[in-house]
Amino acid sequence: MREIDQYTSAIRYVHEHHERWDGSGYPRGKKGGEISLGGQIVGISEAWIAILESRAYRSGLSREDGLQMLHELSGQWFSPQITDALQEADIGMI
Repeated sequence: MREIDQYTSAIRYVHEHHERWDGSGYPRGKKGGEISLGGQIVGISEAWIAILESRAYRSGLSREDGLQMLHELSGQWFSPQITDALQEADIGMI
């Protein structure tokens, strides 16, 4: 087994993390079930951190406002099941 083979799934997840449930993402415009579960999890995880963290151009949102934003994007950017799972996990900033 080549050493890189053990990273195949992780590479796919990172590659897909900007794909969106409705097909509006990139790089391939995948939608719905075409996006691996891992890609969906990495995508919503990155978005969640970006929503909560302050950036040079804006302040981070509160946990409650962040969850509201994810709720509004559910079914559009993220699968409803993944969005619900994040909310049920009851996580906030580390």
